Amino acid sequence: MKQTHCPTWLTALLNRIPPTIALLLSALALAVSAPGQTAQRQTSECRADLAIDGFIVRTVKVEWRGGWQPTLPLPIAPGDRFDHTKLSPAFEAVRKAINDDPLQAGLELHSRGSFSFLKVDACVTVVAPGQCNDHLASLGQTGAAPNCVDVTIRPFAVRLDLFQAGGNLIPVPRANRPTAYNAAPKPLLAFNPTFGVENDRTFGVTQTGRISTDLLNLPALWQGAPLPARTTKLQLDLGGRKALNEPFYQANSRLALARRATGQPVEELALEASFDSQQDPLAAGKHFNNLARVGGNVQFRPRVAGLNGINLSGQYRWAAHRFYNNGDMRPELTTEQAFEGRALIDARLPARAGNGAVRAGVWFDASVPTAQAFKSYQRLAVLAGYQTELGKNEQTVGLEILAGGGRTWGTPPQYARFYGGNLLSNFMYDAASAPSLRAFPAGPLLRSFGYAQAGAGSMSSKRMTNGGTSYWHLNLNASLPIPRFSCPLIPPLPFNDDTSTAAGAANLCHIKRPTNGGKTLKDVLKGLVNSGENLLAGQIAEELTGQGMQDAQAEPEADKRAARVFNEIRPAMQFIVEKANLYAVKPLLMFDLARLNAPGTLGIFDNRTRVAFGGGLQITLVIAKFEFGYIRTVQGAANDPRGNFVTRIYFQNLF
Repeated sequence: MKQTHCPTWLTALLNRIPPTIALLLSALALAVSAPGQTAQRQTSECRADLAIDGFIVRTVKVEWRGGWQPTLPLPIAPGDRFDHTKLSPAFEAVRKAINDDPLQAGLELHSRGSFSFLKVDACVTVVAPGQCNDHLASLGQTGAAPNCVDVTIRPFAVRLDLFQAGGNLIPVPRANRPTAYNAAPKPLLAFNPTFGVENDRTFGVTQTGRISTDLLNLPALWQGAPLPARTTKLQLDLGGRKALNEPFYQANSRLALARRATGQPVEELALEASFDSQQDPLAAGKHFNNLARVGGNVQFRPRVAGLNGINLSGQYRWAAHRFYNNGDMRPELTTEQAFEGRALIDARLPARAGNGAVRAGVWFDASVPTAQAFKSYQRLAVLAGYQTELGKNEQTVGLEILAGGGRTWGTPPQYARFYGGNLLSNFMYDAASAPSLRAFPAGPLLRSFGYAQAGAGSMSSKRMTNGGTSYWHLNLNASLPIPRFSCPLIPPLPFNDDTSTAAGAANLCHIKRPTNGGKTLKDVLKGLVNSGENLLAGQIAEELTGQGMQDAQAEPEADKRAARVFNEIRPAMQFIVEKANLYAVKPLLMFDLARLNAPGTLGIFDNRTRVAFGGGLQITLVIAKFEFGYIRTVQGAANDPRGNFVTRIYFQNLF
């Protein structure tokens, strides 16, 4: 019997990275991010008094994201006498290096669809006399040494997503330093990789990887050249997951030709083609399938009453299925043709309702198998989620609720029925173009089972499990703060003007908000939103004039579009500045409630409602997020497994 196989490009990509190397890459990514946070681990005090003027400057450091250092001459250098008046020119030099970076505007706005806000300060610490003497001796200077200082210039940056505004309200891993794009590795900028490691009872230890690039901009990115203000994209996405101790895999590829209009009600139109190949466990059997899709999608941005976006897609699907159910001597072997449609809605609730992110999705498909043994069938699934961080500062209680259901019509084959389990996806966090959101939902989320292992089990056989024809589920995650093990992304650092240094503790994780009501770094960054709107309007006007529009028409049109975008940006900036963490360790509570139904009479099929409880830890560390825990079935059907360890490590926002 013919079986599909993992594509060679995925095997080459993932099999070359064994688990130990993946973990080393993970540690390397964290280590690369760490230089931007060194000042936060110092135990000395930042000095802002004039008494340190005239001290010898031992070191000067600018903290960049990723540790990529551009060539940047500063008015302060090691060996100089420290002078407060030189700080303001140093801040301006850092800002100029960022703003004049030839890759910044093209990469952030035109390629990634994001916008950054920047503020710069400095921490000047006095060096112990013995260390100062040692430093001067290393320079060949002898004699009594004066006092020395170390100068750390700290640019703080907040990056917001303009096209996936709902993601700004989600606690994803974030860094608080700007990226020197012209100094970053060009392959990293060109392919924007993400990777992770997962573990599931059934799927096994799994490596995940994904790259995404705009083929129209790829030559310029590879050479480090500025990107043109282009509204058309040819987006290529490649990715997948490969089990290391099981034969299972999922490979995904997508090519989309899209045209984007920033600030318009119809934001993006795209034609796309994709190909997926996978071998998955499905209850007691194995499912091999190849799927090819051709279709299009449109992204609406109504920006009315918190409605951030509506994504509609419709596609033709051709698929080849091979399903071998353990204990059943009649495997399901067929190809099929289908039409599938999806609607995805992103919204934000107002502050009085928790100020959280809401996402809802509806999937429908109608399929016609070609094998005479099967009949046509239709499926419908809905899924809605709500995520919020309850609290006034970064010490928040995270709450995530998912609810969904689905049903079939006609006579679906077993491979097209519903199976519950740990679905290896994240509905609230994934982008609309992610494979997990393009695919039809497999069934209810029930994490005490392995991947797609919960079915409407046959009571007459422990070896064969039947899929359901309808289902519903309700899931809850709650994460609890531990103040001692967290650090705000943006500290309440007292901030007066660009000519003064920070005073107080060098450890930014434990700074308390001033009791005198003075301005802090948080206030300054939130106040930059208005200037950001003006900058975005200028860039949109440049795009419009490049398309042939006259200046007299382009400028008011650009102002109108930028205002639409920044009406969403303001609450997102409030959330990130006040509630986001640079790192946090939180206990995690999990609850699942689900039911699968199948045709038949009671006594033949067990359609019992399953209930599961569990707990674990959620750790956010700059660009990485770790989640691990155990969830146990407390009410289930006969022969159900009793529990499942769930582990996931993934990395985002590498640059």
